[in-house]
Amino acid sequence: MMTAINIFSGGQSQLREVAAAIESEILPTLRKQHGFRGSRLYRRCDGIELVQCTDWESLADHDASSDSAELAMVGMRLADLLDSGEIEMYVDAYEIAASA
Repeated sequence: MMTAINIFSGGQSQLREVAAAIESEILPTLRKQHGFRGSRLYRRCDGIELVQCTDWESLADHDASSDSAELAMVGMRLADLLDSGEIEMYVDAYEIAASA
């Protein structure tokens, strides 16, 4: 299993828009992707950062989702928010080494 982590930073109102787009548009589409196991969205207490963690059966499943036309379409709204220049995004992927 692996986890992809997206970190968004910016103003509180812009991050509320990002959170709304993730919840209403991106998550329903992710749920349809092969190998998708779940997602969590964390908001930093001061409201200036969001961390989205998506769990996948494998890195191959995660990578294959990038070819999804439906996911690309809903990702356009998120891309528009990022293009505004008020939000920064960092992405990384981790393999789960251990869990309790």
